[in-house]
Amino acid sequence: MELKARSEHSSTRPDIRRAEFTEASAIAALIESCYRGESAAQGWTSEANLVSGDRTSREEIESIIASPRSLLLVGVESEQIIGCVKLEQRNSQEVFLGMLCVHPTRQQQRFGSMLIARAEEAAHEHFDAEKIELWVLSGRDELIAWYERRGFSATGAMIDFGEEVDPSLALVNDLAFIVFQKSIARER
Repeated sequence: MELKARSEHSSTRPDIRRAEFTEASAIAALIESCYRGESAAQGWTSEANLVSGDRTSREEIESIIASPRSLLLVGVESEQIIGCVKLEQRNSQEVFLGMLCVHPTRQQQRFGSMLIARAEEAAHEHFDAEKIELWVLSGRDELIAWYERRGFSATGAMIDFGEEVDPSLALVNDLAFIVFQKSIARER
């Protein structure tokens, strides 16, 4: 998935919509390019120095798209998927946000902020959620600050990496997920 870089001041806005089943392979490739491997180094969201192995698969993306408890949104520009974000219903009031990514050559152009804003709207529309939870790998200070600027706050909870993911994939010791939440409750 090769995309040409645009200027940081590009006025192009992606169309953000529900992912289609036929896009699962392209979405999985996008996520891999953002989080792992050489192409991820072009962006600032890479986990390649912290975690090895695949981040996702076409089969996992297909399962997310098919699940009534999940919603996968994609950002599309010039008929190419340049970003995505997953919402997964946890309970009647909370959704989990994950797989947020923007193609490395499109980062720092506010597409991630647009995806988050649309995900918040979708959390209300599809799940009637009042709270969003997400996890960030420890050691990702720049990413933590980015989420905090968007209204997410650390809960104080941490989840050991090995409890959720094969611990042999960790490239550093004491890797954990830091739990963040944001209230999105609407005035009633």
